[in-house]
Amino acid sequence: MPYYHIIMNPDNVRWDGYWDESDDLTWDAACESATFKGKDYWSLELAIPWASLGRSVPAAGTQLLGNICRQRKPRREYSSWSQCVSGFVEPGAFGTWVFR
Repeated sequence: MPYYHIIMNPDNVRWDGYWDESDDLTWDAACESATFKGKDYWSLELAIPWASLGRSVPAAGTQLLGNICRQRKPRREYSSWSQCVSGFVEPGAFGTWVFR
């Protein structure tokens, strides 16, 4: 199953790629992002243009698969919105996003 992969860190540094039959590490998400570092946390705001994903704006009721994950080092803390068993790159375990 093809999917897009975007990784962000607290310094607002991005890595992205597209996976299908042949991995495309030249894909650029062309997104806008901002991070904020608090005393004991950091947050991310991310805006990804639909055109960057090769799609038009989804109509109401459109369903797409996706996941949002978090990794914290050096403590080795992992969490994800949709349950992953062996790692974050499990397209078969992605959750369903329904657009309104």
